[in-house]
Amino acid sequence: MAGLLQNRNPMAQYEGLLAKLMQSQGQPGTGLLDQLGEVEIPAPRFRPRIREPFPGELKFFRSNPEVAGIATDDDAITLNPFSQLDEDQRSSVILNEASRLYMRKFRIAPKFQITPEQRAFFLGMQQKGVPAERADEDIRETIVGRILSNDPSAQNATPEQIDFTNKLRKFMELDR
Repeated sequence: MAGLLQNRNPMAQYEGLLAKLMQSQGQPGTGLLDQLGEVEIPAPRFRPRIREPFPGELKFFRSNPEVAGIATDDDAITLNPFSQLDEDQRSSVILNEASRLYMRKFRIAPKFQITPEQRAFFLGMQQKGVPAERADEDIRETIVGRILSNDPSAQNATPEQIDFTNKLRKFMELDR
């Protein structure tokens, strides 16, 4: 992999990283972002779409007005029509959920440590019946999305969490 990253052709670097990622399909946590380093890569050809909530999602949102939006299984973002968000807050929710979709789509699994304060705060938000391993993945994705969207409820992000988020920001081409 180190030889690949020394290549001066950004598209070749991206294609090589994507090929490496595709070889590891089904194996979450491939460490792709750790391999990206400071390399300039073109944006992946993925732009999440925003869609209206389906009937089941409407029912969920009606029962959970504190949930502002969700990243859906069909690679879309849907916002809670019962939530009282202003335009800036809605944009933050979209960015937050887009980060989840990027992590899912490209199998980028954060591996940083969760602080005790973050664990206590976010475990109360987890769905019942979610295995502990998946709950930690959800918490990490939530932390990244909230750091990315400047949401203070990320709960005192660590330097490692901020570094991971900055790499994801670059991967999503949000720093251009």
